[in-house]
Amino acid sequence: MSETLITVHGEYEARHEPERATVQITVSHDGESRDIVLTHTAQLHTELQAGLAPLHDPNKGPVTEYSASNATASSTRPWSQDGAVLPLVHRADATLAVTFSDFGELSRWLADVSSHEGVTVHGVNWSLTETSLAEANKVARDRAVQNAVLKATGYARSLGLENLDPVALSDVGLSGDGAQPFPGRMLGMARASGDQGEIDPVEFTPEPIIVHAAVEARFSAR
Repeated sequence: MSETLITVHGEYEARHEPERATVQITVSHDGESRDIVLTHTAQLHTELQAGLAPLHDPNKGPVTEYSASNATASSTRPWSQDGAVLPLVHRADATLAVTFSDFGELSRWLADVSSHEGVTVHGVNWSLTETSLAEANKVARDRAVQNAVLKATGYARSLGLENLDPVALSDVGLSGDGAQPFPGRMLGMARASGDQGEIDPVEFTPEPIIVHAAVEARFSAR
C-alpha cells in the first residue's frame, strides 16, 4: 500500500504569572555649573543604591539583583528666540536597574524614588526566573508536538489510514522572555500625601508571561 504524507502545524500557548520585575530609572540634573549637577546626581544616585543594600538578597529578595552606572555629564549651548547664543547648560545622568521578587516592595520602592526630584522611572520588565522559563518552554514544546500528532492522527483517520510514522519535525519558534516595557494596567502614580507627608504606593497589575511554541511536523500514513 502506498504511503500518504501528512504535514501539520502544531502549537501551544500558556500564560504564567511573572516572578520577577526589573525597573529602570535615571537620576539626572541640569544647570549652569557642571560640578554642581554632577555632585547632585552622584549624591542622589549613591543614596538610592544605599537604600537597596538592606533589601538585596540574590535568593530570598525582595531585591535579587541591581546594577548602576557612573554619573556622566554632557553640555548643550541653547539659543534664544532672537538667535542669541546662551550660556552652556550642563546635564548629568546616572542609571539604576533593580530586579524585585516581591512586587509589594517594588510598589513601595517606586513610590519612594519617584518622590525625589531628578528621578525618572522608565518602566518595568516582567519575567520568569531562568528555571521557570526553561521548564515552561519545555512543556510548551512537548504540548506543541502533541498537538501536531493529534492533528495528523485525525487527518489519517479521515482518509481511512491507521499507521502513522513521523518523518520530519522542525521548530517554528519559542517565545516567553516576558519583556514588557511598562507595567500592565498602571493604576496610579506615586504622590505625596499633603497631610502626613507619606508616599502612596504605585499600584499596578502585572501582565502574565505568555510562553508559546510551534512546530511543523510531517508524518507518513498507511
